[in-house]
Formats: sequence, structure tokens, C-alpha cells
Amino acid sequence: MLHLDPGRRRLLIAAITLPAAATVRASSGEPPTLRLVNPYPAGGSVDVWVRALQQELEGRHGFVVQPAYVPGASGVVALNQVHQTADDGTVSLLVGGTAMFSQMPLLPDSALKFNPNDVFVPLAVLWEEPFFVATRADAPWRSFEELVSRASAPQARLSYGTTGVQTTGGLYFDHFARRRNLGLVQVPFKGMAEVITNLLGGHVDVGVVSYQQVKPHLDSRALRLLASTGAQRSALAPDVPTMLELEQADFGCTVWFGLFARKSTDPVQLARVQAALKAVLDDPALRTRLGGMGYGVLGLTGADAARYVQQSNQVWQRILGRRPGS
Repeated sequence: MLHLDPGRRRLLIAAITLPAAATVRASSGEPPTLRLVNPYPAGGSVDVWVRALQQELEGRHGFVVQPAYVPGASGVVALNQVHQTADDGTVSLLVGGTAMFSQMPLLPDSALKFNPNDVFVPLAVLWEEPFFVATRADAPWRSFEELVSRASAPQARLSYGTTGVQTTGGLYFDHFARRRNLGLVQVPFKGMAEVITNLLGGHVDVGVVSYQQVKPHLDSRALRLLASTGAQRSALAPDVPTMLELEQADFGCTVWFGLFARKSTDPVQLARVQAALKAVLDDPALRTRLGGMGYGVLGLTGADAARYVQQSNQVWQRILGRRPGS
């Protein structure tokens, strides 16, 4: 775990937080066009936030918002594209989170060739949530313990679907399976919708899924939940035990998502965008609406967002046992 003295911590946060003077300078002029980049396919849980932000930023703050879907390689394709985009007056905002900013920089076999934290600045942390382990309603295992028991049998070979081997859910469940020498094989897909489709179709035995995506199939009783990855039970599914309380995990795990922009972006424009984001995320109506859909809304901006990302990076340095570039 990386330890920073209070003075250095304040300097780091200040270095990646937009200066107050820029906010004043950005108070006049036309707002820039925003390119809102989603590194996952349309229709997923991230897409709900993209559409909500587009509606609020266009309707209340006068921005022109152009959503762009750039899936592939657990977010690497989107990171590379935004990193290499030429400055043309459009402000690119990238939806990213735990996998892209806290984990990939620590993975020696990552397809990413640069540290995103050196290139991007966090404008907001939008929400966080645990993963859930889901299975079909007719699966022979009735509990997570029964699943583990079957996966512990000699020559067992059960499959679990994730959104990628280098995503938070993929890394967490792979860590769990390897530590216990279980016969669980990861099957990566491009997005959460594909995970659930293949789970429903019987192509994988269990799925590491988000609550928002799986909820319609819980309501129809096609799927059921076996466990969650959080440190404590989720208010979304209070009857579902955590892997931690079942003594099947060494630590709890949640995934977070935020909005990032390149540090090279015009600071006046970034200040204007961040001021609008703060107003949008402070709106109680938006928080209530998205919270009711199953999102653990955080809505952090400025120094709070920077601090949150920094702490997440430190946690995963401890978990993965590495530091960037090591």
C-alpha cells in the first residue's frame, strides 16, 4: 500500500484539481461541444448514465453532447482513442473506472501502453456498486456454498461470464477461484448484456453481473443471485449474502465509474464542464431517479473525485502487489 504524508497528498490532489480562477474565467462564452465516450456497448448500465448526463448537460446547461460508443479490450480501445484524438475544440469526456484507472496500470500484460492517471484528470466520480454472482433459476446449486463445493470436485470445470479478464469483476473472481484452486473458467464478453444473454442461454454456468442489468431477469425469476462482492450486503438485495461473510473471499470489492478528460484540455473549458457537472450531480431529483434504478450514486467532483480515485489506486496497488511500471 502506498503511504503519502499529508503535505504530499494535498499537493497531488491540487495538481489534478482545476484551479478556482479558471472557473471564473469560464463563466462567459459559448459552451464547448462535448464528446461523451462510453467504452462499453450501448444498452448497458454505463449507458444509462451517459443518456442521463446528455439530457441534463444539453437541456439545462446548453452543451452540445455527442455520445460515442467505443467498446473493446476492457476499455483500452477507448482510452487509446481519446488519448490520441487531435484537439479540435471538442472536449472529450471518457467514462472510466476501477479497471481502467486503478488496475490496468498495475498489470504487466495489459494491452495499455501508458498510465491513464498520467494523461487524464478526474472530473467526477459518478457511482459505485458491488458485483453479484448470478445463475439460472434451474441451476443445480441453490447457494454459493453449493457452487463452490461443485467447483472443488476433481476435474470440475464450470464457467463464469465477465465483461473482461482485466475488468474489476474478472480480476476479483479470478483471484477468488485461483486462491481456492477451483474448477472455474472465465469466459470474457464485450459487455454486461452479453454476459447475461449467454447466462440465460446456458452458455455459461454463472455470471459476474451488475444489479441494474440483471434485475429484469430476477423479477421474471429466470435468474437468481447467489452472492455479492461488497464488503457488506447491498441495500438493493439485502437477502443476498456477501462472499466475504460466507468466508469465501479475503476482501470486499466494489466497482466505480467516473468522468475523465485529458489533462491537456483547455483548462477554461474544463472548468466550465466541471461546474456544470457539479450542478447536475448535486440535483436531488437526478440522484433519486438513478438511485431508484439501483445505482449507488456518489456524485463526487473536484478534489473529492481526485481523492477518491487516488485512494482506489492505492487499494489496488496493495491487492495486486504492484505499483505502476513495476
